[in-house]
Amino acid sequence: STGKIPATLCIIVVDGLCEAEQHRPDCGDTLASFVTKHLNQFPSWLKIVCTVRSSMVDISRLMPFYKICLDSTGADERPIKDLSDYIASCMKANPKIFSKIHNRNKIKKSLTTKLTSFLVSRANGSFLYVKLVLDLIERGSLVIKSGSFKVLPQNLSEIYHLGFNLKFSSSHSFDQVSDILSISL
Repeated sequence: STGKIPATLCIIVVDGLCEAEQHRPDCGDTLASFVTKHLNQFPSWLKIVCTVRSSMVDISRLMPFYKICLDSTGADERPIKDLSDYIASCMKANPKIFSKIHNRNKIKKSLTTKLTSFLVSRANGSFLYVKLVLDLIERGSLVIKSGSFKVLPQNLSEIYHLGFNLKFSSSHSFDQVSDILSISL
């Protein structure tokens, strides 16, 4: 009603700060340099969360932020724990995933532990990878037949490839949408 932002905790998330560097202006600040210059003028209730690709971390070196690297899961145990907790909560919240693993295979809790370890190691900090694999298991597109996880995609590229093949099982089905996809992608 007063036209002012209330002084409660607010968070601004800048995902892919490094991508803004690819579109540097001819004059003036980049997004990273603007935030660095003006951060001390931000109110205390305004928090900034930025993501930067590991290969371009130099962009954030001047920023006085606390840094967490999600790629080097060996150096920091928190991403591993977060992924493990996420998998456990997904299986608890959606018993369909749990039943697809256990009913068909008659395998005990150890398979869930092995699956969690496998997904965490393959994910390299990517929650998207874990989510998509669990979604494929839930839908029945991936069936775990033994303690081996050879049928599971090894990376996001394989997940997208599998999803594409599931969606377009023949070249005819792809031909129907190829023009639209080629324009939009």
